[in-house]
Amino acid sequence: MDAPAEYRDAALSPDGTRLAYDLVDGAGGDLWVRDLARGVSSRFTYDPALENNPHWSPDNRRIVFTSQAKGRGDLYVKDAAGTKDAEPLLVNADEKYISDWSRDGRHILITSRNEGQGAFDIFAMVMEGDRKPFPVVKTAFNELWATFSPDGTYIAYQSNESGRPEVYVHEFPEAQRKVQISTEGGTEPFWRADGRELFYRAGERIMSVPLQAGTTFSAGAPVQLFQTRFATPAVRARYRPSPDGQRFSSSALSRATPNSPHPSSSTGRPRWRADPASPH
Repeated sequence: MDAPAEYRDAALSPDGTRLAYDLVDGAGGDLWVRDLARGVSSRFTYDPALENNPHWSPDNRRIVFTSQAKGRGDLYVKDAAGTKDAEPLLVNADEKYISDWSRDGRHILITSRNEGQGAFDIFAMVMEGDRKPFPVVKTAFNELWATFSPDGTYIAYQSNESGRPEVYVHEFPEAQRKVQISTEGGTEPFWRADGRELFYRAGERIMSVPLQAGTTFSAGAPVQLFQTRFATPAVRARYRPSPDGQRFSSSALSRATPNSPHPSSSTGRPRWRADPASPH
């Protein structure tokens, strides 16, 4: 999107045809959905309170997002067509954001902290029955932005347990063996749709790690795909990969340069755009 504005968190639909994003206006912000083929954006929410961090259901039919209409941040779900009112999904005193929705539609992963205080932890919630969240990673450190492997048997997430944010992978719902993926800091992990590659952000660099998962899990060495100057005002999504990992949408202030050691400098408001991945 070329028009300068306060674009923040964004999410590609699983079929890669639409981009949900929040557009900040003053103290509040609403969600919009953009048809990528036609280049047309439609407003999705209308509350004066801040609404952000959208996430698509695996069938492309619903969007979960965080709203501050009644608290620090509650989860709501709305049909992606925008023809019905949003429904409350998880409302309590905690600050919380959806971080992923399993491909089979049964679970969501939530980044949450108790009443907006202290460290963030990772919870999961079954999308049927009483919808009661249960802890997946809960320590004295910050654990954030867990994502499911395509088959739902592993999660990747970031944690600062080592003294800086790094990306880790272990089994879901119970960890048997934890593997550190990043080597020099890492945040915001995303899986390729076939589960054979994991992407993460290391400062201004987007990294790629080859994976082998099944009865056992192993990871290769991280490789830089490209470097860009990311815009900072986002809850989470400074970038998003396409399902096949060949293109990335990013909230950036300058052109991305594959394998460039120095990003070009520029100023201005963030613009969401698509960047090709380097051959790998």
